[in-house]
Amino acid sequence: MVALEPYSVEVLWILIIGFLVAFVLAFGIGANDVANSFGTSVGSKVLTLKQACILATIFEILGSILIGAKVSDTIRKGIIDPGEFAKDPKELMLGQLSSLIGCCIWLLVATFFNLPVSGTHSIVGATIGFALVSKGSQAIKWRVFATIGGSWIISPALAGTISVVFFIFIRKFILEKSDHLNVGLAWLPWFYGGTIMINVFSIIHSAPPMLYFDRIKLWGNVIITLSVGLLVGLFVMFVVKPRLKHSIEQTLKKKNDQLNKDDTPQLTKTEGRFETYTVARLENVNSSDKETQIDHVSLLKEFDLIRYQQNHPEQYRPYVEMQRIRKDSETLSNSGHSAVSRVRRDGDRVRYELISTDNSVPIGHRPTPNPSIIREKTKIYRLPQYTNAPSIAGSVINENKSLLLSSEDDNMSTISANQMSSNEDLDEVEDKMPEIAAKKKKIDTTSDSLEIAAIFKYLQILTAIFGAFAHGGNDVSNAIGPLIGLWLIYTDGSVVTKSSIPLWVLFYGGIGISVGLWVWGRRVIRTIGEDLTKITPSSGFIIEISTAFTVLVASNLSIPISTTHCKVGSVVAIGRIRSKQSVDWSLFRNIIVAWIVTVPVTGGIAAGVMALLRLIL
Repeated sequence: MVALEPYSVEVLWILIIGFLVAFVLAFGIGANDVANSFGTSVGSKVLTLKQACILATIFEILGSILIGAKVSDTIRKGIIDPGEFAKDPKELMLGQLSSLIGCCIWLLVATFFNLPVSGTHSIVGATIGFALVSKGSQAIKWRVFATIGGSWIISPALAGTISVVFFIFIRKFILEKSDHLNVGLAWLPWFYGGTIMINVFSIIHSAPPMLYFDRIKLWGNVIITLSVGLLVGLFVMFVVKPRLKHSIEQTLKKKNDQLNKDDTPQLTKTEGRFETYTVARLENVNSSDKETQIDHVSLLKEFDLIRYQQNHPEQYRPYVEMQRIRKDSETLSNSGHSAVSRVRRDGDRVRYELISTDNSVPIGHRPTPNPSIIREKTKIYRLPQYTNAPSIAGSVINENKSLLLSSEDDNMSTISANQMSSNEDLDEVEDKMPEIAAKKKKIDTTSDSLEIAAIFKYLQILTAIFGAFAHGGNDVSNAIGPLIGLWLIYTDGSVVTKSSIPLWVLFYGGIGISVGLWVWGRRVIRTIGEDLTKITPSSGFIIEISTAFTVLVASNLSIPISTTHCKVGSVVAIGRIRSKQSVDWSLFRNIIVAWIVTVPVTGGIAAGVMALLRLIL
């Protein structure tokens, strides 16, 4: 067939249908994939759905325009060889239309079932499907496909690894510090400056030629990037940081004042971190040859269950009572005595009480324990301000007796008291008490304190914007890559063209993505941000920045990787390092299955559509 004339009426209908299908496909990508950027922000309650949609709309469009051209070129002419269609441009246009239809159908079906499948997988599979029907395997650049396919395996692992490394760094240098607020604020300029630097470098490096950024040399890009990052860091240090600190302190003060208004001295009025946890069981407390005192201060420093407010009234602050039981037949009879100390969760509150066989004394609720239970009080340690307290306050054991620790499911671990001494450190105790060690690992930073949540709230918004920008740059190609091919063939009449990608086509794709998010995207946002694992502001920040960094690196290398893969890899890695029980593994399995079937399904649909069009036309 002879090459088409530019703007040929013969193929105008293909272009029109292509624009319609591309918009629907962009709609599906927005409904499914934009959850990758803002799902964790909504899941951690940093943003409402409406706020997430507004920010996503702005930065998805900016990302698609500023850095979307490179990956769109790869989708358009990197997977297949356009030269195979040089004598039949219309055949290539039909193929591009088939790939759009195949990808579109699968994404809409997956979104309906709340599965965050990859738009990149879909369009690559569809492109291969139509090419096999049209020209056979010789039209496919298998080496490029192998590179793209390899990136699909490497990218989630890379994003997950970056997330884990970053999480360990954040935990060590911020979360585990006693002065969370000031330490976290000190890192703000670095986080903001670094995030902005990555974005600026990507914009200059990957912007389309019509913005003339391609004329800037690499050294110029580096200088501009460092300068902008430095300015942002200084601005955050001297303007944002003081205001944010004041805002956080005011918020904490209001919460403390609200707590102080309540006349009932109960820990159930205290906000913080907790687990349902049966702490200690003291059985058969009677006469003994020796006295034993167990110091729980070391355990207090390690467990992270309940955070108490700074201005909590002194008389209501919880205390740790170091008790010594001595032989006294008048108070503790040889008939035995038992007591159970436990923390219970009641909605968003904590109940802490000592339940005994003859008297119930809410330890921590009263400044003086009941003397009928405790014979002698040696000393009381009040918890300092902003100290995390576990649920083992007041535990007393007598030598040769058993201390049992268990969860609410009654799986108990027992250790005799004479195996312990008051000067043992935590590691030695954990070796003898596997239940303590297990519980300590399970509750490791699964929630954020008030000040940490406030600091990372704003960081997570920044990184969610960062992620939306990267997503717009990488994933707009899934909808627009074939459409650009249709447009250039229509305007030039040839599959071989040196025309640049028009910005308005990239903008068109960004609009379609944004509409899809507003109309249908909230379904998948809940899957990524709430159902797969629990997301906190600090872990959400780590997930966002790790994913966006991985995607931006791939975009700058012109590799169309899966944003979905990167995000799910990060979410699962963070959930796993905190606690493997915190990941919904059945949901994760369903997502993996959806990923595996995406390429053959979209390839099959596109091949079927291509065969049908060839038969009809």
